[in-house]
Amino acid sequence: MTDSNKKRDILISKALSYLLRHGAIKEQLNIGTDGYVLLNELLQHNRLKSHKATKQDIIRIVATNDKQRFQLERLENDDGILLEEYKIRATQGHSIKSIENDKILVKINDYPYDSLIHGTSLKNIILILKSCYGLSRMNRNHIHLSPGIIGKDKYVISGMRYNTEIFIYLNFHRMMKDGGITIYRSVNNVFLVEDNIPIDYFEKIVYMVNKESNTGPQGGVVEKKQQELIQLCKEHGIKLLVVDNSFVPVIPDSGH
Repeated sequence: MTDSNKKRDILISKALSYLLRHGAIKEQLNIGTDGYVLLNELLQHNRLKSHKATKQDIIRIVATNDKQRFQLERLENDDGILLEEYKIRATQGHSIKSIENDKILVKINDYPYDSLIHGTSLKNIILILKSCYGLSRMNRNHIHLSPGIIGKDKYVISGMRYNTEIFIYLNFHRMMKDGGITIYRSVNNVFLVEDNIPIDYFEKIVYMVNKESNTGPQGGVVEKKQQELIQLCKEHGIKLLVVDNSFVPVIPDSGH
């Protein structure tokens, strides 16, 4: 695939993400409570027509998307015979309020590991630790959590950005047992929570230091935020581990 074709696929994927996660109602698309939109209807939207997107383009993009952001399903007639028509939805990441959890996600009651991870930035973790409510879903329907770290754990394909620098480890069993927090899972293995997650459930924070940020034009600002993070973790009694991009500790463990 040429660079221009790759760029076109990225633009089509971004258009799909916007329409299926956030803009369907505003853009007057018929979206079900299960998040599905008929593909033929979607292809008539200007955001896709401007890229001359075809059914074959969408099928290819869905199949090759590294984070499995979309789910495509063929329609069938009353006799169960498959048609050449499709419906499509985003697997998670919605802000459309009419979408119902039970029609797109699976509610979970057990989990084989102790922790789930939320990825964020150095700037945001400062705000989170200063807040009175911990993690919030903001304008989306859910807080996104991951069973591991993208780019490090092969079984993790989505749930955080590749350039994530802060990893908040959350105690899954305490959230379920003591907090009564409902947790869902999407088909691409992202874990989702509607409720705020209090700081009490933060087990530890891993901070991946970006050396270029430290030595660049904003180095002084970054260093100040690093010191602020260390102080806030001490105040909350949260274990902080600072690592390089290979997850090797670069300063002594500041556990409490």
